[in-house]
Amino acid sequence: SDGVVDLAVGAWGNSALYILFMTASATVGGAQKISNSEGGFAAHYTLAEGDHFGYSVASIGDLNIDGVSELVVGALGDGAVYVLFMATNGTAVTIQKISNSTGGLAAHYTLNEGDWFGSSVAPLGDMNGDGVVDFAVGAAWDGDGSSAAGAFYFIFATTSGTVGDAAKVSMLEGGFASFYTLDGSDWFGRSLALVGNSNGTLELVV
Repeated sequence: SDGVVDLAVGAWGNSALYILFMTASATVGGAQKISNSEGGFAAHYTLAEGDHFGYSVASIGDLNIDGVSELVVGALGDGAVYVLFMATNGTAVTIQKISNSTGGLAAHYTLNEGDWFGSSVAPLGDMNGDGVVDFAVGAAWDGDGSSAAGAFYFIFATTSGTVGDAAKVSMLEGGFASFYTLDGSDWFGRSLALVGNSNGTLELVV
């Protein structure tokens, strides 16, 4: 809240994330690392070697309405994303993991090993109008239709960062096949970006 927008930068080779507090001249005025050993992460979860925490990251808005935006961070080696409830000093106050085994996704979908869930993340705003911000997660190696054709998920979040509901888009789900065909190794969902709302409907680039 110093009037200058800050950055979150992944360092997935080290399974780490850096919060960079920027100056108006685009230099780094301060920084906070979040990893197994810093930034409050270890109080909630333990990262394993090869999890690639930090492979993707997005600021999704204020989930718990405390005045600080939350982050979603992909750990595609573990097939997971983490919702980080942030403090103003760049540390994580609390964390919610979303994967096959935690966070509520399994009530809606089953991830396969090697789907690369967490390969990309993007904010959606309040897509379903329930007053809680939502986000999208890519799974670029999902095998719907063909090997590694790819997919992404709409995650309709709760204020605690768990999955209230979810919807998948791939060759087999979500209506994509009515327009185009995904082939093997297309890696659909490897990147995601919210482009806005020009016609009353949310639009994404995938």
